[in-house]
Amino acid sequence: MIVRADRRIDTVAIGDPRVVAAAPVRRGADVFDVVLQPLSETGTTNMVLWFGDITTIWSLDIGPGPRTVDVVFVVTKARATEGAAPHGAAARYPGSAPTPTGAPPAPTNTGGAPAASPSATGTPLPAGAPASHSPPQPGAALELRENVGPVKAAFRALRMPAGIAVRYEITNGGDADLLIKPASILVRADGRPVAYGMARDSVDRGRPDVIPRGATETGVLDIAMPSARRLELVLSLSPAAPAPSTPPAQGAPEPPAARASATPSAAVPIVLQATFSGLDRLPLTASP
Repeated sequence: MIVRADRRIDTVAIGDPRVVAAAPVRRGADVFDVVLQPLSETGTTNMVLWFGDITTIWSLDIGPGPRTVDVVFVVTKARATEGAAPHGAAARYPGSAPTPTGAPPAPTNTGGAPAASPSATGTPLPAGAPASHSPPQPGAALELRENVGPVKAAFRALRMPAGIAVRYEITNGGDADLLIKPASILVRADGRPVAYGMARDSVDRGRPDVIPRGATETGVLDIAMPSARRLELVLSLSPAAPAPSTPPAQGAPEPPAARASATPSAAVPIVLQATFSGLDRLPLTASP
């Protein structure tokens, strides 16, 4: 599949690079096209594309069958039509873009109080799933809460001498265990992807990357950029494989239920997206 946009593509990120490979195609000095190549027969992952200040989150499902080359056009600017509103009056983020779900950036503070206006952005699961979020509150730290489907998350950002620390708390209120991949979390500081450290208090010590249903995981993300003004986080949670069970006796046929559970699931990942602005105006904190 080829993704073609009407504006420059700044960043491409694939949730699971073992499932899909992304190859940016340049036209001159800028990238306007991305070629997606499946690397497995079946599978599910997500993709994040940044078009300047527009963030889009995609769900990529690979199914069996013949492979075709399809082109998906991403439209971020509305075209003027007869009887349309004057230039500048149309919505900046039209709803005519095809497959991806776009999220406008959080507004930038202009006043003196830090983080009074930025907001978290949640990308829901299937259409109709409830999603709510609250903006960060001013003070010594920026705090926000977000609900995406059955998942509730809270984030708290502080400015420390060594960088920005973001404490998180994720509660899995669904009926299935969720998988969190620390290496696939996307962090951007002032518009640029940056490295980060992560410390987690895993609930299930036998499966440290799993948040069991009904459980709450806490942890800290460390970004070594104390002067950063704006921070964006994109964290995806996907359904976890069931816990291993006792294998059948030698020579015994595998139960039908066990065979069915091995079939790859096409469930859409839950994506949490949070944006903090005004970090440079926070007071320094000794510890998170």
